[in-house]
Amino acid sequence: MSVHRIRSILTLKGKLKHMLKLEWPLGILTLASAYGPSVAAGWPTIITSRSILLAVSLSMAAGLFFGLYPANGTARLNPIAALRYE
Repeated sequence: MSVHRIRSILTLKGKLKHMLKLEWPLGILTLASAYGPSVAAGWPTIITSRSILLAVSLSMAAGLFFGLYPANGTARLNPIAALRYE
């Protein structure tokens, strides 16, 4: 196996380990913080697939816009001129 393949496998293993260790407890904590006040106040909290789809879609749209807009403007610059002001 090549060095790049081994490195990618180790990176993937590390990312999965990080997700399982850190992301799931944060997700459970987020859900608990959403349900906690509503249960205490007696309000119903309903999380539907439509609301999850809307949240994911908006966050993806924001990420794409704020990632591609500056990159597109920077790609149009002359590399020498762009590095001069850095």
